[in-house]
Amino acid sequence: MDKKLKIPLILKGELFDIESSKFYLNEDNVLSEIRKQLNERKYTVNETKLPYRVMSHWDKLGLLPDGVNSEKGWRKFNFVELIWLKVAERLRGFGLSLEKIGKIKSDVMEYHKKLGVYYPFEYYVFLTLATKQNPFVLVLSNGEADIGTSAEIQSSNLIFGSRDTILISLKSITQEIGLKNIPKEETLFSLTELEADVLKGIRIEDNDEVKISIKERRIKEIEKTIKVLNPDKAYEAGRNIKDSDGFGEISTKFEMVNRYTRL
Repeated sequence: MDKKLKIPLILKGELFDIESSKFYLNEDNVLSEIRKQLNERKYTVNETKLPYRVMSHWDKLGLLPDGVNSEKGWRKFNFVELIWLKVAERLRGFGLSLEKIGKIKSDVMEYHKKLGVYYPFEYYVFLTLATKQNPFVLVLSNGEADIGTSAEIQSSNLIFGSRDTILISLKSITQEIGLKNIPKEETLFSLTELEADVLKGIRIEDNDEVKISIKERRIKEIEKTIKVLNPDKAYEAGRNIKDSDGFGEISTKFEMVNRYTRL
C-alpha cells in the first residue's frame, strides 16, 4: 500500500520503535497472553452501549474497526475495537463529523490484516492497561490525528509549539468501562528551555552529535556537531546562530580527501 510520507503530529522517537516492535513481534509468553486477551472477541453490541442503528450507520460509513466482519450479522468485538468505539463516541460528543472521525480512524487505527493487529492503537491500549503512562488520541481541527502518551505529546508541543487540540484519554475510557487496578498516570516533569533545546537537537535538527555539560543539576552548555561536505553549509550555520536569540560558537575543521588510488 503506497502512502504519502506524513509528518507525525506526535514525535515518538527510537524508544517507541523498539518497545512497540517488542510488543507486536516478541514471542514472550506474557506478551503473547496479553495480545491474546486483547484480541479475544467477547464484547457484544449491547456491551458497547451504542444503539444498533448507530452501529449500522457507522458500518456503512467505514467507522467500525476494519477487523470486524458484519457481513453475516453482528459479531463480537475485541477489547481494542471496543476502546476505539468509545473514542469515536466521545469524538461525536465533541461535535466532530462522521467524515472527520473516519479520517481519524485511518490515522490511528490502521489494521494490518496479515498480522491481525491494529497499529499503533493496540500498543497504546496495552500501555494504558499495564503502565502508568496515559495515552491520548490527539485531534486537530482539520481532522488530522495521532496517538501518543502524555509525555510524548508534551515533548512534541515543546518542539512544534502549542496547538488547539481535542485529547481523548484512553485511561479515562478504561475507567468508564469499569476496569479496576489500572495504574494511575505518573506526574510529568516540566522541561526548561535548555532541556527542550537538547530534545529538539536530538529529534528535529540534523545533528551528528549532541553533548551537554551539567552543573548543579542544570544544563550549563550544549554542544552540537554536524558534519557537512559543502563549506557553504558551515557559513549558513554561522548565520543561523547570529540570527538566533542565543549564543554560539562554530569550530570548523577541514579534512583533505585523497581522490586518487595508486594501483
